Amino acid sequence: MPPKVNSSDPESVVRVFYTALDRAGLRRIRFHDLRHTFASLLISQGENIKFIQTQLGHASAKTTLDRYGHLMPNLENDAARRLDKTVFGNFVRKLLKIRFLKVFPKKTKPPKSLNFRGLNLVAGLGFEPRTFGL
Repeated sequence: MPPKVNSSDPESVVRVFYTALDRAGLRRIRFHDLRHTFASLLISQGENIKFIQTQLGHASAKTTLDRYGHLMPNLENDAARRLDKTVFGNFVRKLLKIRFLKVFPKKTKPPKSLNFRGLNLVAGLGFEPRTFGL
């Protein structure tokens, strides 16, 4: 029978946690590592940062992002792709294709590097619109 846990006594909770790890033959980790694992799993599932902030009890989302932002490397790339799709859509791709066909004879196929369907002007080329001093 497992030892009794007094939830108002943090040391009791940690003691039971370590006992459970030992009995299961698992490597000991810090109890606090469970908190980081919880946050990391939420981030990997794509949960909203405000939800994660409230779950962890952080005062602001900035605290959560400062601590766990490194686990979100694809967010910038995903955002750039969405922006590319929203702003440019097929319009720019069609213009580029027309320009390519004017420059090269019709028999010439576009090189594989000019994959018009997969072209991302924002993510792929690092496009950043000018603000003109705003």
